[in-house]
Amino acid sequence: GDKHDLPIVAAIFADLITCHPEDAGRTAYEILIKAAGKAGDINVALDTLEAMVTKGHEPDAFTHGYILMSFIRADQNAIGVRKALDWVVMLAHHQGYEYMCAKEEDTS
Repeated sequence: GDKHDLPIVAAIFADLITCHPEDAGRTAYEILIKAAGKAGDINVALDTLEAMVTKGHEPDAFTHGYILMSFIRADQNAIGVRKALDWVVMLAHHQGYEYMCAKEEDTS
């Protein structure tokens, strides 16, 4: 299940960091955030997001979506939804309305 995947993904991520301490790559951070989101582990999700941004990788809509998922799955009630809503409001204030409405560019 989703909760059981997080330790496996975290171990692989730790190996990547050991092999590539300068930067494991954006995809590695996003995979760990996704696993944390599915497991409802907001602490791992936010810590990984912070590390990702520190390495110069900007989060995108998918990244934020898994952060929202981690809030909701961590507290599967109104509190989790409220925390997710607070995250969206923070993004809107920090990034601006245009960021919230931006669509991915079609590269086809």
